[in-house]
Amino acid sequence: MSPRLDDALRAVSSRLGAEQADRSVVRVDVRRDGALDLCLEHAGALHWFRFTGDGLVRCEPGRDDALALSGELDRRHEEGWNVLAYRPGRRLVVDLPGSAGRLVAKGYRKRRAQAAAQSHAIAARINKGSAFRVPRLMQDDSFPDTLIFERFPGRELGLGKEDKSRFFAIGVALRRLQEAGCDECLESFTADDELAVLERWERAHEAALGGPPREWCDNRERASALRSELPEPIHSLCHRDLHDGQLLVSEGGVALLDFDLLCCADVALDPANLLAHLSLRAMQGLRGATEQSVLACSELFMDGLGHQADEGFWTRLRFYESTSFLRLALIYALRPRWRHLQGQLIEMARLCLVELEHAGGD
Repeated sequence: MSPRLDDALRAVSSRLGAEQADRSVVRVDVRRDGALDLCLEHAGALHWFRFTGDGLVRCEPGRDDALALSGELDRRHEEGWNVLAYRPGRRLVVDLPGSAGRLVAKGYRKRRAQAAAQSHAIAARINKGSAFRVPRLMQDDSFPDTLIFERFPGRELGLGKEDKSRFFAIGVALRRLQEAGCDECLESFTADDELAVLERWERAHEAALGGPPREWCDNRERASALRSELPEPIHSLCHRDLHDGQLLVSEGGVALLDFDLLCCADVALDPANLLAHLSLRAMQGLRGATEQSVLACSELFMDGLGHQADEGFWTRLRFYESTSFLRLALIYALRPRWRHLQGQLIEMARLCLVELEHAGGD
């Protein structure tokens, strides 16, 4: 690792007295100004820090000037709220105080909540009674730049062989969502935009770790070259962050969460991202995932989706799988516990691209 992230981990070890800070880091985000935001799990609790050239600064979810929800909770002297997710200066998700865990508040930076609410409303309307279940958005204007959701009574999606039957239903639900078409209010997301996302992650990796390995750069260039040979996309509604962590299961069905990136994109994009994440979980050994169980889950998901015979779909799917693996290779290199997986993720991207090259773009 480069001295940049090494320095941050040494500073964390010194502050918390953690012998293995790299094993405690949950995630690292690179800010535009080059600072590193770190989330760590230590002594049974989550801690957030920002590492700059001047050292390590603790980030407090209840005292974040960039998030109106944080300031409102502090102003009201609310107690008993539990942090569910926090990205300093970007987003805060908490159990809403006084709701007995039945409501969740999601706070955004200034003027971001309105767009998120619009995307969620579109998803809720399209999914009503036909595809995924969507947590209900509550009307509450007392918290600025904040959305209040009814908590979905579900559990995380398992990835073992005993869970594979759920994936056919997930494929069917995604197909139904896609068949709703695109909403004119949503922005379009193209293959060129996907490559631009890789460029942004490459810059972040450069700032924190000194840049991706040569193999990653070679495969990103191969993906860029193959982009012009892709068949014409079939555009529809796209979640654009579809992975196993966004899905909750209950007796009433499967719920899909977090529609902040909802857009109009190729029908191959969401499936490719989910398949890449399933492969990653097998590498991590999380949620009961193994190579065999992930293969079974993936096959049933694709059967439920039912796009395999569509002209050009396989080619576009492999392209987006390759870019998903390349993106994950950089994201998880910034999570020290999993940085050893970077080579495997790059290799998975390479295999997808080799298939495309041998297929000649057909």
